[in-house]
Amino acid sequence: MNYFDIHTHQNNSNTKVCSIKNLIGGIDTPPDNLWFSTGIHPWYLNADFLPKLESLIKQPQCLAVGECGLDMMPEIINKYPLQIQEKIFLTQAELAEKYQKPLIIHCVRCYDKLLAIKKSFKPETSWIMHGFTKNAKLAHQLTKAGFYLSFGAQLFKSDKNSTALDATSLDRIFLETDEQTDYDIKHIYQKAATIKNMSLGSLQQQIEKNFKEVFGKIKL
Repeated sequence: MNYFDIHTHQNNSNTKVCSIKNLIGGIDTPPDNLWFSTGIHPWYLNADFLPKLESLIKQPQCLAVGECGLDMMPEIINKYPLQIQEKIFLTQAELAEKYQKPLIIHCVRCYDKLLAIKKSFKPETSWIMHGFTKNAKLAHQLTKAGFYLSFGAQLFKSDKNSTALDATSLDRIFLETDEQTDYDIKHIYQKAATIKNMSLGSLQQQIEKNFKEVFGKIKL
């Protein structure tokens, strides 16, 4: 594998890319012969999905739990109060521990709460902040607390986000395509290598190393 796309909504058949397709637990059906992650997104909270979610997490093609998390946007918090979001998030964090799979996290306007939860929960598995679009100060807070950060297409649009990547230790970085289709994972790698002032090959080697450390029990 030359590229690792740890969070995508697209099917990928390129043998040089290891893609983890995101599924909404309880709604989406796992794709045949593709790696996937599955979780109950804070936009689609339903505790009734949890039994089906666990059955999906057990599958060997499932590489991670999530995306799951906390979202303080008014339209979300009015529909799903934070205490309900937190309860279902913690249940998924427990499933990640039970099955020893990393947790892929969605967070909007709730980073202080998430940091407090991680400090209290003390997970053994890795927690990955997907789609990280914020600044270097927050990136430092999160990586200091043990999070991995996954960057994507925002690197092409935001100097602030590029600075955050530049300030983040290489051993805490992943890359992803998420929902957008303007940039494939190769473009995102090339952009990240330029920002980090390193060769594409060196970045590929580092992210492969990170992938093996976080998904160490997975045989690709």
